[in-house]
Amino acid sequence: MLTPSSEFLPVLTQYFTSQLSGWAPIVAFFVGMVVLIQIINRARWWAYILGGLFVAVFVYLVYIGAELSDAHYLSRNAEEQALILSRVWVNPFAVLAGVIAREMSVWTGAWLAARGRKLKARNAEAQADYEQQLADAQNQAANAYAQGY
Repeated sequence: MLTPSSEFLPVLTQYFTSQLSGWAPIVAFFVGMVVLIQIINRARWWAYILGGLFVAVFVYLVYIGAELSDAHYLSRNAEEQALILSRVWVNPFAVLAGVIAREMSVWTGAWLAARGRKLKARNAEAQADYEQQLADAQNQAANAYAQGY
């Protein structure tokens, strides 16, 4: 059978939640994305593409650090440290974490940039409407004042 058993999801969940390298990249992505959004806010789409590179590198490095922590890197001898480090840099999950973080930040940024354009247009329209109402009110007040004398 090619279908996973009923124990697959609980085992997978336990595997990722018991290791720092399972959940640290997720937390790093959210922290990196919040910082990116706070810095560039409603910028154009290209700003999120460039900022997504920094988020991806941050998530990649956090994954590597978490993996080294899970492997008890500092308690190993020099040969083992060199072997662990050479394997961690090219770990497919580390690369995948960076790529997924990059794609998610780009698509989230595209959505935020589109929303920013809509809000900017709506705010400009509301400002123009307000200025027109203000000018009409001033004209009415001036006409009422002129008719009074």
